[in-house]
Amino acid sequence: MRPRGSAKSSAAPTSSRLHPASSSFARALGLPEPAFAHVPILHGPDGRRLAKRHGAVTLAERRERGESPAEVRSWLAASVGLAEPGDAADTAGLLARFKPERLSGCATRLGFDELTPAAA
Repeated sequence: MRPRGSAKSSAAPTSSRLHPASSSFARALGLPEPAFAHVPILHGPDGRRLAKRHGAVTLAERRERGESPAEVRSWLAASVGLAEPGDAADTAGLLARFKPERLSGCATRLGFDELTPAAA
């Protein structure tokens, strides 16, 4: 299962769709066709699709703010409905309970504080 952003998809986020190029390639190699799950898109504070116009927040910048990789992972998991906000979401636990139907259908809106790099 390969998650894909749902920005341009009118399908429900839990539906599986096959990407034509990936499907053709897999068939040519005699491999199973991949399935895709659409995950909710991230929006900026203005409600529009998150883009460069909102500024970039890198993992390094999040670390400078004092956020650990585990906290970022937990926030991302909660943003798509795979964990409750504030829950510690370890990789093994997320993989064990991952089911496409658990993905949230709602976009996540980032606030300005989440898009502003930490002061030097």
